[in-house]
Amino acid sequence: MGGRLMSKRSFTLRVSLVMLVFGVVAGCGNGSSTVDSRDLIDATCEDDPYGCVRYERTQPVDIGALLWLSEESRTAGTGVDSQRGVELALDYLDGDFDGATGKVLGHDVELDLADDGCDPKQGIRGARMLASREDLLAVVGTTCSSAAIDAAAKVLSEKGTVLISPTNTAPELTDRRSHLPFYARTAPNDLIQGAVVGDFSVKRAPGGTALVLSDGSAYSDSLAESFSARFEDGGGDVERVTLAPTDTTSDVSNALSHPPADLRTSSTSR
Repeated sequence: MGGRLMSKRSFTLRVSLVMLVFGVVAGCGNGSSTVDSRDLIDATCEDDPYGCVRYERTQPVDIGALLWLSEESRTAGTGVDSQRGVELALDYLDGDFDGATGKVLGHDVELDLADDGCDPKQGIRGARMLASREDLLAVVGTTCSSAAIDAAAKVLSEKGTVLISPTNTAPELTDRRSHLPFYARTAPNDLIQGAVVGDFSVKRAPGGTALVLSDGSAYSDSLAESFSARFEDGGGDVERVTLAPTDTTSDVSNALSHPPADLRTSSTSR
């Protein structure tokens, strides 16, 4: 065959693909050297429970990006920023920003984009679309934690495809009890962010009461829970208010101006 063999199981061990903007690291496996024996290739792939992605000498390496790219995301810009980061990283594979995609082990690299919609159902659809490509080696994504939890991360892990997120922060994605084997991220964990803000708030308002707003999403809820636990451990009280994703800024202002009655009348510590 005279091509390249890239083992899914050991994908992250060898050659690094540096995603300049957000530090995503990827690589090629033990079979990344040129192999002339079809028997050796077959034996290596049979030994790997998830099989291998095989590339002929002139065949490009296929990298996916499952990010929040729909029109409503462009105000926040997070998904688009990540897309540009991937494109810059691919440009810099040859060590030079020259507007041309570099190579991995002599292979061109193709980027396939899919929209995660910041939504579990769209995350599943996007992951399935990318996973249907036989030559897919790995995916950068998702933008939103909700598009990964029980969604894209599950679909791609079942296929044995590495998913590395630059922006997912929900704790359960890397919790030992729920972590999926082919999922990784370079973003901070909400357990850290929530704890830091909780400690700061306890010092500024010891024994006080905090009003915590959440929109019900995986990202919002995990951050709210992390902060609330830390604030309550420090002796404070927490009142949680959940807003609908469709609520407007006036709804948020109303929630802040008219908190629950028990919050307005007391701020005693636990």
